[in-house]
Amino acid sequence: MPVLPPSAAVCSLASAPVDSGWILVNAFGVIAMQGGFALLEAGAARPVGAVNVMMKNIADLCMGCVGFLTLGWGLSFGGSGSSIIGWGQFFGADVTDPVLWLFHFAYASAASTIVSGAIAERMYFGAYL
Repeated sequence: MPVLPPSAAVCSLASAPVDSGWILVNAFGVIAMQGGFALLEAGAARPVGAVNVMMKNIADLCMGCVGFLTLGWGLSFGGSGSSIIGWGQFFGADVTDPVLWLFHFAYASAASTIVSGAIAERMYFGAYL
């Protein structure tokens, strides 16, 4: 392991909170995009289906959180697997950086919203779940 000069070590320690803050700002921005997607889909749908579209987007966020916590993080970043897929850290075990977890969850949840927009007014809420 290379030894850093004292000034570089201080800079890396000082930038850690700034990096985490920047990642959090971006994660909350992506989560806020869920509301924009919901409004866009509700505006494109008939007024009768607006509540259905909103519930699908809320379900995407909630179910995405549960799904990413139980399986997504472990398959993406779990250790002791192959070079393609991880095999560990399921159900939130040993998540060492919750900021990165939130960031990756935000993008995984936003990706599931694409399906919600594609099937707006074409599927009942119960069948979507």
